[in-house]
Amino acid sequence: MNFGPLNRDGGERRLNVLITRARRRCIVYCNFVGAELDLRRSGARGVRALKTFLEYAQHGVIDVPEASGKEADSPFEEAVAARLRALGHDVDHQVGSAGFFVDLAVVDPERPGRYLLGIECDGATYHSSRSARDRERLRQQVLQGLGWRIHRIWSTDWFRNPQQELERVAAAVRSARMSGAPRPAPKPPPPKPLERVPEPEPEIPAPTAPYRVARPGIGFLRTPLHEIPVGRLAKWIAQVVQLESPVHFDEVILRRRGDSSVSSRVDGRS
Repeated sequence: MNFGPLNRDGGERRLNVLITRARRRCIVYCNFVGAELDLRRSGARGVRALKTFLEYAQHGVIDVPEASGKEADSPFEEAVAARLRALGHDVDHQVGSAGFFVDLAVVDPERPGRYLLGIECDGATYHSSRSARDRERLRQQVLQGLGWRIHRIWSTDWFRNPQQELERVAAAVRSARMSGAPRPAPKPPPPKPLERVPEPEPEIPAPTAPYRVARPGIGFLRTPLHEIPVGRLAKWIAQVVQLESPVHFDEVILRRRGDSSVSSRVDGRS
């Protein structure tokens, strides 16, 4: 029950920082479960918060029953608790859960932080009203939805035959211990949206055609360049510009020189 800073004042704030920073998932590795933390042995808020968090991580239920420290409401309740303690059961009075109080709760001897059974000691006078019965029915549904096993003892039945009612309670405790007092299964998480597999992108042709170098086909020139008619020179330039446009004027000259030298080597005249 010693968790260092969690046992001190403000320990619950440290735990809050630890468990609320994950953006997607929080995975808990622990060599004990929340049911093993007995809150009667520690009044630290940090330990209480740790128990609540571990219970929620395991069962998906955030409610943690806690003994209120209140006394029994009636001599009937005290009598039932005394007989159960005589059988060796550890019993708490007025255990709070989900805003309600269970009259008696039997502690699990293997995990003192968990209750095996909740016992409601019902008086005939209180339950003679129809509205009270409806209210109690709703209350029991809420507690059972949180994992409680509820056993009812009517005051009239107890005073008529206490031994028989005590045996029924003992049988309910044994049944709860054998079944492990399971918590309700948490609601399954909503199905994850199907991941859309991206379709292969179609191959898009290049926006421009591959660059090609112009070959005007001038051939070997016997006449100096400045003596060639302007119209003929313009025709050669137009061929280069049409294929390579936009192109610098110097590149046009290089194309003309290259074509002329190639033609000359082919003719064997250079």
